[in-house]
Amino acid sequence: LSTNTKKNTRFAIRDNESSTRQHLSAFVANMETFYKKFVHLTSNENIVDWGFSKKKVKIVGVEDIEECIWSPMFGIQGQIDATLQCTSDTNVHSSKVKVKVKVSTQTSAEKKTSLSAGLVPFELKTGKETETAKLQARAQLAMYSLLISDRYDIDLESVDGGLLYYLKTGNLMGIPLPHNEIRALLIRRNFLAHYLRDQMRKHVDSDLV
Repeated sequence: LSTNTKKNTRFAIRDNESSTRQHLSAFVANMETFYKKFVHLTSNENIVDWGFSKKKVKIVGVEDIEECIWSPMFGIQGQIDATLQCTSDTNVHSSKVKVKVKVSTQTSAEKKTSLSAGLVPFELKTGKETETAKLQARAQLAMYSLLISDRYDIDLESVDGGLLYYLKTGNLMGIPLPHNEIRALLIRRNFLAHYLRDQMRKHVDSDLV
């Protein structure tokens, strides 16, 4: 909180160090709980609701943070908060990717199930958890899943979606990847690209006149 860059940022938003510390301290408890539940596994509460089912998820590693990916295949670009290596009790995140490994450090409960690690996009939200925000984040994570499938050469059929975490409420939810939603998003992407291309052509033609 004391670096020059952070001081300049606080000055720009008319804030001071004391109020900044107070604001950030409100998130500490949820961050600790998140680590204990999904990384350190101090309890059996590492269950994530994916809408269609509930799965036990463990974060075993971080592939990258703030990863900016450009996908030539899908013609989209995005910056993912974090690309995580996760395991699930039913291999829901198992992907055909080089980081796929057998997890050797398992609890007695986990040893009953074969776990393998796969890449999952992770989106962290500090705002309010509203239905509108969830819908926007759902589309965002769907696109991120496409980016990861292209960047890491993963079969899209084996990508199950991403993880959305609201820091204020401490709620972690799984965002599935229904093919009909992906199709609709790509259609809108193509519509926008077609519109922008036509506008550029009109601009060029007007300059030539």
